[in-house]
Amino acid sequence: RRYSQIYFLYILSYSNISYIYIFALTIIDHAKEFNQLSVNKPTYNEGKAFEAGGLGIAIVKKIMTESAYDYINGKNILVLKKKF
Repeated sequence: RRYSQIYFLYILSYSNISYIYIFALTIIDHAKEFNQLSVNKPTYNEGKAFEAGGLGIAIVKKIMTESAYDYINGKNILVLKKKF
């Protein structure tokens, strides 16, 4: 049986300088081990379209402030964080 779990965490932290907003997303699935963070950035040739696959991972890497991956007890665990 395959299923995924998604957890959201939104933290408001106060410091003397400013507010810090953190959005955290944890995705857990029971699929075959796959580290999304190890995928190379897709190549782009002027005048040609991107090949299918991998562009979404590149966008997530660019947008997120922190990211971590682990494979524990048959589960892929991907944690993504964005600070504002």
